[in-house]
Amino acid sequence: MAFSARTGRWGILAVSAVVFLLGTLFVARHSDIFISPDETATQFFTQAFSLTGSFRVLDRVNGTFGGILHPRSIVTDGMYLLPGGFLGLPVVLAFFAFFFGGWIVPFLTPMIAILAALAWGKLLQCWFSKRIAFVSALLLLFHPAVWYYASRGLMPNVLFVSFLIFGAYFLCDRPLVAHLKRCANRIGTLKYFQTHVDIALAGCCFGFALFVRVVELYWVFPLIVLLLVVSRTRRVRDIVVFTVAFALPLVLMLFLNTQTYGNPFVMGYNFVSSSQSPIATAVQQEVATDRLSWIFPFGLHLRATAKHVAYYLFALFWWLSALTVIGLPVMLKSTKGKRTQRIFILTAALLALWLGFWYGSWTLFDNPDPKAITIANSYVRYWMPLFALSTPFIASALVWISEHGRTRIAKFFLLVLLLVGVIGMNIRTVFFQGPDALIHVDQILNDSKIIRARVFDLTSSDSVIVVDRADKLFFPFRHVIYPLRSESTYAALPTLVSQVPLYYYGVTLPQTDLDYLNQLKFASNGLHIDFIETFGVESLYRITRP
Repeated sequence: MAFSARTGRWGILAVSAVVFLLGTLFVARHSDIFISPDETATQFFTQAFSLTGSFRVLDRVNGTFGGILHPRSIVTDGMYLLPGGFLGLPVVLAFFAFFFGGWIVPFLTPMIAILAALAWGKLLQCWFSKRIAFVSALLLLFHPAVWYYASRGLMPNVLFVSFLIFGAYFLCDRPLVAHLKRCANRIGTLKYFQTHVDIALAGCCFGFALFVRVVELYWVFPLIVLLLVVSRTRRVRDIVVFTVAFALPLVLMLFLNTQTYGNPFVMGYNFVSSSQSPIATAVQQEVATDRLSWIFPFGLHLRATAKHVAYYLFALFWWLSALTVIGLPVMLKSTKGKRTQRIFILTAALLALWLGFWYGSWTLFDNPDPKAITIANSYVRYWMPLFALSTPFIASALVWISEHGRTRIAKFFLLVLLLVGVIGMNIRTVFFQGPDALIHVDQILNDSKIIRARVFDLTSSDSVIVVDRADKLFFPFRHVIYPLRSESTYAALPTLVSQVPLYYYGVTLPQTDLDYLNQLKFASNGLHIDFIETFGVESLYRITRP
């Protein structure tokens, strides 16, 4: 019976993994065009690093114009293009691309997410029942935030959470130690390795988690200390092994930061581009000093936090939030005499407070409509650790509700029905609800390929295209500069138009805007803008000297 139950669980997980992976294909199969400039930059530098071992990409044409030709999420250092974010994700992707080829890059994050869900289920068995752990693993795999951003695997958040789960799994469950003990007759001489392999892997996974998103160090480090205490890792030798393994990815990060930006503690987010004026640099430094030091770099704004938490932690996935609220007292009731479960609840509560204030105080405008509340807004991916921690609460609620069935069979089918309902709601959100759902993203990317091909027919390979948000369509096949409505862009146009074919692609300009540009803004520099072709709500224009 036990074998049958175990086989059934593995069968369900296998089917779930296939469904999950197939769902990610809607977007992951588009390996050369992306919906976000971050993804475009990740793909560009992943390919560069896998081929050259460097993130500094030489662009002589850009150097001719002082480094002003670059898309969002990329910064410049003279004639070199540099990543505008953390280096961890492209390093991991480039490592696998080097051995397996570039085809694996879009699918790597979904595959790692599946392994993370399995590890999450095994990890939770250390603290909860097998049923709660199994349901939590399914809930994590099919959570809208995880499924959505695993599909868009060139964003770092799923990989970051996965590495945290792997680290906690190796540290608390010690799976390889138990396995290697059964092989002691064959590897008896490797006793030291056998004893410390899980601790070393745990440290390495935590280190890579911070390599991917080092900004989360504030709460990840205390979490690591807590897990070391809970897992009773107290021997000095174990702590040394863990620390060395933890430091290796971070040493690599500091080395690559130095090679890329000239300073081990400088990253793309705080690198000052050589194309920036001294005034812009001074303003940037002044803004940095106005923030609440290192504790809350985005300030501490209670009203903004309350609004963003209400929208993105509760209302967006309201059915999961409701089950989390139901599951909290259920779990509290079941924790009598169970210290680790109480620690889990307290940890989740403290982390929710920290991340709620940390990111909730930051007002983001990811969508052209600032009032839009969608799964693609950055709060969803920034709060992904909280969504992962919520799964045992949701599982507790589902199991508690199913226990109201009168018979064992009724309880089983009620739990299955509840899970199907929850996953069905998740599917609706991920694939169909709102303009950022994967079905719509797939259509947008298909349309973008057609637009890109037509624009490339109308422009030569040495052209520069001024863009507002379309840099992700044309880079790296065309040089781009953004945005049009910027004094620095206006100032650069006369130099650009005298040396390269120059275009503008953006939202179709009404005649009044065209007249304003031709009669006032461009006229003072001897320039003229002419309409070429319309693509939906956007159009391509040529900028010339009449």
